[in-house]
Amino acid sequence: MHTLTGVRDFSRTELEQLWLVASGWLAAKLRGRRPMIHRIATFGQPTERSTAITTQCAIDAIATHHVALQPGDEILEFGELVDFTLAFSEPSRPLGMPTLVLPPDGHLVIETLAIALRHLISGGTWRGSSIDIRPLPPPQAAMVAQLADIFPLTLLISPDDRLLDVQVGTVRVVDEDDSRTTALGIRQAVNTHAPHVLVNTSAPSITLQTALWCGLLEIAAAPSGVRRTVPPLN
Repeated sequence: MHTLTGVRDFSRTELEQLWLVASGWLAAKLRGRRPMIHRIATFGQPTERSTAITTQCAIDAIATHHVALQPGDEILEFGELVDFTLAFSEPSRPLGMPTLVLPPDGHLVIETLAIALRHLISGGTWRGSSIDIRPLPPPQAAMVAQLADIFPLTLLISPDDRLLDVQVGTVRVVDEDDSRTTALGIRQAVNTHAPHVLVNTSAPSITLQTALWCGLLEIAAAPSGVRRTVPPLN
């Protein structure tokens, strides 16, 4: 049904919906929000330990039952027994069922969105916000750069980095020898006239990532054709 490969897999409206639902799960401390999925089946195991923990906690929060299957079990006729499936590798995708497939780097999508959500729920907005992608590993930096295809973010890169082509946001080259800083002690980008708020890109909490998984599973498993209208975050 769907493979989670990057931030661009979501439209702006879908991202805003996901963040609002995840914020609800976080506010409820992953409890108390109405569950809408009764049985979730999973295929295989994620490669990342943090992904395994966060997805398991999310499934426990929103599902009544969890059926753990292994690759090869998709040939079984269990389609009428579960409401949604989550596969951790493309070959184990079962046929004819609502399924979310998480490839090996899929956990980076959730971690990137958790960085963004942490900024938003702390009272931040995208307007006037910068993300320094220099300290991030290349796959993570690529995921963050995808946010600037959808939102008006400013990406800070070093002079040696390849200039990114973003659709909505902007890219600023940071001069390593430039000693000018903002009032917050954040190094300004060259030709940046107004101070920018720098988004914290340190590893987000496991609770926040779990809340995003709860939101993603809740939305992905919604009945076909059912769309919720949500207000914009900014």
